[in-house]
Amino acid sequence: MIYSRHRPNPEIYELVNESTICNRSVAIFVPSLSGGGAQRVVIDLSNSLTTLGYPVNLVLGNSSNYYTNLLNPNIEIHDLGVKRIRYAGHPLGRWLSYHKPESLLVVQRHAAIIAALAKRWSGWKGNLFVRETNTYCYPSEAHRHLTDRLVALIARRIYRNMAGIIAPSRGIAKDLNNCNNVHVIPNPVYVPRSRQIFQHPRPFVLGVGRLCEQKRFSDLVRAFKLVVNDFDSNPLDLIILGEGEEHDSLHKLATTLKVDDRLILPGFDPDPFQYMRAAKVFVLSSAWEGLPNALIQAMACHCPVVATDCKHGPREILVNGEWGNLVQVGDINSMANAIKHCLTQGRQVYPPKLMDRYNPTVVAKAYSKLLLGIR
Repeated sequence: MIYSRHRPNPEIYELVNESTICNRSVAIFVPSLSGGGAQRVVIDLSNSLTTLGYPVNLVLGNSSNYYTNLLNPNIEIHDLGVKRIRYAGHPLGRWLSYHKPESLLVVQRHAAIIAALAKRWSGWKGNLFVRETNTYCYPSEAHRHLTDRLVALIARRIYRNMAGIIAPSRGIAKDLNNCNNVHVIPNPVYVPRSRQIFQHPRPFVLGVGRLCEQKRFSDLVRAFKLVVNDFDSNPLDLIILGEGEEHDSLHKLATTLKVDDRLILPGFDPDPFQYMRAAKVFVLSSAWEGLPNALIQAMACHCPVVATDCKHGPREILVNGEWGNLVQVGDINSMANAIKHCLTQGRQVYPPKLMDRYNPTVVAKAYSKLLLGIR
């Protein structure tokens, strides 16, 4: 077992007053801190719990990550040193036996299965909680890969014995209605104090997320083509932040549609906020979500938004379309029209009441109440 501590970015957190530290610690298990929405949730939640005075033990399957420089220095990182999460069972079991945390929060479905096995092998008597990021692969809706369906079936059985299941949206909680102890706690969304704005020579439309089937960025590229046709006299670019297997296919599609000179794929950036502050409109084109962090982040940066009305999250976040444009998944014409509408608008100011439920401190208090029984 490898233990390491990383130097954080001082803009991301507030240092903890030593007098506020309590003896009850929180343990969180996640496969890695590689770039992604779930990993960002772990970072923001860990920092907020630490700021509230709860020692946090962050257990990683491996140290492949983008985000460790964003962690509060008081967070202890335990690297199990496994290349794949399926090999983490025994190392995690040994860690649980030695440290004996009061509770363990697991992020991601595959990791929850491994953690349940580790608990059984180790004889650890603590409480096991899981944060379910999305339920698209559950048998009621599964028409994807066989492996996903098998994992979903195993998870459904294991979840029944969990101390608690955290759903980030009401839609996910509804999908988990066959499980006991489901609690709705939204994702924490932290926007750094820095007001840095990405400098780009032309106005641009922004997408953020992994370049994969789920995000349907090909729909966004096609919608962008329709927008460009009507705004040809006003140069406009499309920037999509993220990495993934569809990188080359998106470039090929842009070439076919003759917008390859307008599409920019910079890769993953741990600071999407500077882009969101500069973008004319943010677009979420996903086929499914749990509770899309990027959408909330864009709203926190006062960026006008367009989102697909997918399961789950966008309709809940945008209050049935009151605070942003909702379009059906795959409706490219409607997406293009919504983008064009946003391009004629200024920056959007969202009411504090709408955004406060995603405040990291509010969310961290809800987690501490559940994980440690704090009142």
